[in-house]
Amino acid sequence: IIEIEPGNANTYYNRAVIHSENKEFDLAVSDFSKAITLNPDNPSFIYARAAIFFQMNETELCLKDLNSAIKINPKHLESLKLRGIVNQKLNKYLNALADYNKAIALDPKDMVILYNKAIAHLELNQTDEALSDLNRVLLNEPNNEPALSTRASILIGKEEFENAKKDLDKAYTLNNTNYNTLVGLGDINYNLKNYTEALKYYSNAFLISQSDNNINAKIGNCHFNNKQIKEALNYFNKYLQSNPKDASIIYNRGKCYRALEDFAKAIADYEMFISLSGKDESLKDYIPLVKKEIEFLKSKIK
Repeated sequence: IIEIEPGNANTYYNRAVIHSENKEFDLAVSDFSKAITLNPDNPSFIYARAAIFFQMNETELCLKDLNSAIKINPKHLESLKLRGIVNQKLNKYLNALADYNKAIALDPKDMVILYNKAIAHLELNQTDEALSDLNRVLLNEPNNEPALSTRASILIGKEEFENAKKDLDKAYTLNNTNYNTLVGLGDINYNLKNYTEALKYYSNAFLISQSDNNINAKIGNCHFNNKQIKEALNYFNKYLQSNPKDASIIYNRGKCYRALEDFAKAIADYEMFISLSGKDESLKDYIPLVKKEIEFLKSKIK
């Protein structure tokens, strides 16, 4: 058809769609570009090329096309939605929120965009706004697992543990291998001092992914509170390999050495804790107590 009608923009567009479905992105971009050249005022053509650039991780080219499409049609829904996602990827959260708000005004039933909007609010530490969005999502989709898990994380921060647990228990029944759900259930049980139960969830999360180093510290804390000191020490050491200046965990490791009566190593960790925690307001009150503990342990060594 292109040989017969080389000026038909729609034919180039349709061939580009086939190339994109076959993951032939360079050919898709070429055909979308030809379609745009033939019909430069069609925002759908420009959006389609932007979507390919997005899949190719060509973020700046994607954003440039989306800006062009929205300039032609300020209410082009798909372009607004994707530009919001791109802005979020670029950490431009206020820009993302502006796009999401416009998209939701055009399509109030799009719960994916509303969920993305909640995440953007969280990135800006606007937890109440995020909670409001998540409540709307779950009102429309009560079994939306990511929304349940994310809302629970906010409720944990507000120390509303029972409500958070309800969300996470439901999310767990929907998918018992979701990393965030497992960690959330671990956090709740830890705060309720159910250390054995917390350890179960943290350990299952660890089996799914070891990329989050914080899980080592959480598992270590559970073991320590269960008086499993050697196990706790092992996980604290794993955590500190990647976070060697985390004063809180260095202090916890020092407590492990103290419990194992390795007083020299305990003193070394306590002294390191003091040197690292001086500028941390949340830790300053511990310094006089730790200094007293150091003097006591020095007397034990003598």
